[in-house]
Amino acid sequence: MPISRYHPIIGVFVLAILCWMTGAAALAEPITDPALRELLSSAPHAHAYPRDDAAILLREMEITVDAAGATSVRERKLITLLTERGLRLAQWEIPYDASCERLQVKTARTLLNGYAFPYDPTQVA
Repeated sequence: MPISRYHPIIGVFVLAILCWMTGAAALAEPITDPALRELLSSAPHAHAYPRDDAAILLREMEITVDAAGATSVRERKLITLLTERGLRLAQWEIPYDASCERLQVKTARTLLNGYAFPYDPTQVA
């Protein structure tokens, strides 16, 4: 295995260390949503897609415009990382104009081994 390939055991170990250092492990909750558990259990593995860094399991976007013309966007993404290079997809940018728009992140989680680790609100700029 080339050194640049993501090894799941190392990834789990590194995430476990990071969670322990930040106290996030205590906040992790088991994934109970059956549809989400099914998506995760049927996710492809790196050996099935040796040329890909990640696989998108779910992408939904809902745009709502109210009577006053205000727009609300709800987006869901579920991406499984297949290589270390896929980590770039774990960082999302949400473009918005702070002078006239409001950004509210309601839920962001990292899913690993049947657990959901919450995001750190101080890391959202």
